[in-house]
Amino acid sequence: MSSQGTLRHYVHNEGQTLHVEIHDDFCFSMLREFRRVCERRRYAHYIIDLANTTFIDSAALGMLMVLHHFVNEDRRAITIVNASETVRQVLLIAHFNRFFDIPGLQAAPLPD
Repeated sequence: MSSQGTLRHYVHNEGQTLHVEIHDDFCFSMLREFRRVCERRRYAHYIIDLANTTFIDSAALGMLMVLHHFVNEDRRAITIVNASETVRQVLLIAHFNRFFDIPGLQAAPLPD
């Protein structure tokens, strides 16, 4: 049985960086809260911390892509950190290293 995900967020770097921690399941049930937190205003940098994320579904991948479009598709504006090996594999299979800065996953070239 999966557990309901929770989200914590912090603003630092003189208001320029939003740090979002996802706990347990990163899934559709978090949509409203994730968008409310991330789209409240535009930050120079977003850190999505998945250290405590145990599961990620396609809705969560969609939320990350919406955030990618919100920052005008600037790959450097969003860093995804601390993903478990399982979550990293999902991100890699979905080619998210093309769209996000994910330490340990080299940026893949975009197709022509």
